[in-house]
Amino acid sequence: MKTNYNIAEIPFPKTVGEIDSGKLHQLLKEKLKGYVWFISTTPKIYLVDRKYQLVTKEDMVKFLEDDKTDLEQYIADYHDCDDFAWALLGAMNVGSWSGIAFGFAFSRNHAFNVFTDGKDVYIIEPQRDYIWKVSEIPQKYKKFFLPVVLVMM
Repeated sequence: MKTNYNIAEIPFPKTVGEIDSGKLHQLLKEKLKGYVWFISTTPKIYLVDRKYQLVTKEDMVKFLEDDKTDLEQYIADYHDCDDFAWALLGAMNVGSWSGIAFGFAFSRNHAFNVFTDGKDVYIIEPQRDYIWKVSEIPQKYKKFFLPVVLVMM
């Protein structure tokens, strides 16, 4: 199923502050500390901007309700988890949402998205629009959502 909609129609977020890349890097390291990573005890974190805007989890939930990425058809190898995560990242990087602390992450067997409100770090499953704090990922999903590489755009 192909979805046709205008991403620019998604309402602008209400930002609740900003965070510089140094503080964001520390927050990500702190919230991801203690997890066993694929090849290292430390995740690889890449930040491409000097500062980021912050939104609430509630605004992110609203964005995901309005965004249609999760309605795309899953096709193994051709339109699978990495394609959903890249598509959601692309949708996030349009207009006023483009400055949000939001990124793409992958583990050894899954790709997904990550964002922060400046206090907590959240995992987003873009195929289902699930959102969890890193510390609250259900046990049955943990093997899929332990990032090896995280890029915040």
